[in-house]
Amino acid sequence: MTKSILLSTVLFFCMTVQAQDKGKEENSLAVRFAGPSFSQKLPFNNVHFIDCRFDTTKIGYFDKKKKHWKLKPEGGLTNALNQTINSSPKESFSTDANQSLLVVVKKFWMRPPAAEDVRKFMQEGSYTPFWVLTIKLEVYAEQSERYTPLFRVDSTYDVDVFKDGKEIPLDALDDCFTRLQKINVSRIASAKTKLTKDAIDNYNREAFRKPVLQDLSMSRGVFLTFSDFLNKKITYPEFDVELGNEIDNLYIINNSTKELLPNFWGFCDGKNYYIKTGHNFFGLQRSGNSFEFIGALRSTSAYRTPDRPYISNGNSTTAIASGIAGFGLGRLLDREPQFETRPFQVNMETGEVY
Repeated sequence: MTKSILLSTVLFFCMTVQAQDKGKEENSLAVRFAGPSFSQKLPFNNVHFIDCRFDTTKIGYFDKKKKHWKLKPEGGLTNALNQTINSSPKESFSTDANQSLLVVVKKFWMRPPAAEDVRKFMQEGSYTPFWVLTIKLEVYAEQSERYTPLFRVDSTYDVDVFKDGKEIPLDALDDCFTRLQKINVSRIASAKTKLTKDAIDNYNREAFRKPVLQDLSMSRGVFLTFSDFLNKKITYPEFDVELGNEIDNLYIINNSTKELLPNFWGFCDGKNYYIKTGHNFFGLQRSGNSFEFIGALRSTSAYRTPDRPYISNGNSTTAIASGIAGFGLGRLLDREPQFETRPFQVNMETGEVY
């Protein structure tokens, strides 16, 4: 499959706060990893992964049997990666090397391909089922408990679809390992300042030291930007929310007058956080050091086809009236929007959702 560096997915969201407040899905699906091919021998005696993602509880969502499942590696991502990679054939490692490899995982996320990508491949007649894996890694060489930063990986990969969500191939990591063959680790190590493990850990924990993650108190107000949300900087403590079938609105209250506020990131009602995405508001649920919510994938142009009443005895006026009366006028005129819901997570670096 081909590798792509940038993703662009356009989503349309049309749900209400009440729908989100019904609760989040708790179904989980245990997954395993299939090791990379190791096209190159590693100049290290072993590889050690540590998980420094904002949310370490899952690696994606999987729709199965009309339910949303959270993809969770067996034993957690760190254990799963360490066991899978280090159980590879011995010839994949240089067992006599005096250095090991440390890989800090900053992002590891699986998702289905965007609908427009699938349509494009199908039109070209070249579609093979695949998923998209986004990874963000920081790679260090370790020797005598001192660590040298080598490079970062921030890419997306198309990976072969895994059967029933049970097994995920890790060939994407082979790109990272192959890159190690193209650099002079000794030269880099001699030119760069060595770091301790504590220094690396402190650096990675800095991203989690945000007021919204550390201060559990909540105050009513609007977050104009994602930065305001992270720093719990509220504006307009007096506001009113109006929820609609298709569009939700937030009005600022000033001297008993109401003014529509069209652009803002989210708000807090004093008890819960909400995000504005598309034309609607969604209640956020904390997950690790991130937030998630149940949103909708379809636009409001999708409507349910009304049921049709059964009319007997031909098409006489009496028969039609009798049929409608028995069927119910409300059902006949039912044109409420229909949505395909799915979970989303907040990107805690950008404020976008995926």
